[in-house]
Amino acid sequence: MLKLCLGSLGVWTPPYFSISSKTSEVMWDHLKKVYNQSDAARMFHLEFQVGELSQGNMSIQEFYSNFENLWAECTDIVYANVPPEGLIVVHKVHEISKRGQFLMKLKGEFEAIRSNLMTRDPVPLLDICVGELLRKKNGSLHWLSWSRKLKILLQYQFIRCSREV
Repeated sequence: MLKLCLGSLGVWTPPYFSISSKTSEVMWDHLKKVYNQSDAARMFHLEFQVGELSQGNMSIQEFYSNFENLWAECTDIVYANVPPEGLIVVHKVHEISKRGQFLMKLKGEFEAIRSNLMTRDPVPLLDICVGELLRKKNGSLHWLSWSRKLKILLQYQFIRCSREV
């Protein structure tokens, strides 16, 4: 019956499976071996996506979110194959790699901040790096808005003074 059902679904069953001599467990094991994609293929695809990812036109928050999602999938695959006693070491190495990958994919305008972060001892965790990037970005926007206000104020004062003369 199992062979008939699988055949109707378009699943090829090898000739050595006879209805009476094999159990469904053997059949499922065989199907799992044939059709199950390995983690290696998924990991290759994820690593390719991480390699291709760059900040581009994304904000730091958008880029960080996309990066974290890809990295979390990679982490799940890597950690699943590590014995419990090795998880701490693998986690430390993985976090260092994660921070480096994220920072190197930022826009060039963040080079000074990136350099500052990477030369600290100890180098901060990625979460702290992202926080500093956001503060610097928001601080520069804040400064930019103040510099614009100052420029407008000076222009206004100049116009007012020139009218008085």
